[in-house]
Amino acid sequence: MEKLLFELICGQLLLILLILLDEMDVPRHIYEELYTNPKTENIVKIIGDIFYMVGGSIMASVVYALMATSVGFNAATFAAGFALTALGAYLKR
Repeated sequence: MEKLLFELICGQLLLILLILLDEMDVPRHIYEELYTNPKTENIVKIIGDIFYMVGGSIMASVVYALMATSVGFNAATFAAGFALTALGAYLKR
């Protein structure tokens, strides 16, 4: 019970921190700095390619495990792979 309460409190504090950072426009400043600096622009595209490939590999491994074994479909792993693929596709643009 105490561990669950601790995790809930930590989750709420993390949510408050993320909302505070969003209100201070930190994500916009990071985005502008990454995409307007010519040195980091190429690095962002390479990192996007890496995320895209890793996410696709994770999704493919879930589909392979579904077809080849009796494990079944792991939705959480597939969602993580999809999220990495979407992030990589966004960064590649």
